[in-house]
Amino acid sequence: MTDFTMYTFLMPILSPDSGEKSKAIWCSADRAKSWSDWMVNGVEPQAGNCATPVDKVMALSQKLNVRGTPAIFFSNGERIPGFVPAAKLEQELNRIASLK
Repeated sequence: MTDFTMYTFLMPILSPDSGEKSKAIWCSADRAKSWSDWMVNGVEPQAGNCATPVDKVMALSQKLNVRGTPAIFFSNGERIPGFVPAAKLEQELNRIASLK
């Protein structure tokens, strides 16, 4: 897909050590690479020590009743929980754009 913006928020819900891994990814010098290495290649992130928004993300996910990932939120507030094929995602983006 092209011409869209995606924000990724680390939500440590998969295992007991997800919080530490999320914080390590956040504290890495290259967050995008660290996240991709972990998600795609299984390369565990190196421990880091810095201030992170992980607790705030968890509080927001509870407030918004997000129970799994991915959770896709659109600019109009609608959302789709779980994986969505690119064609379906593009269809929804076009539908929402047509409402403006």
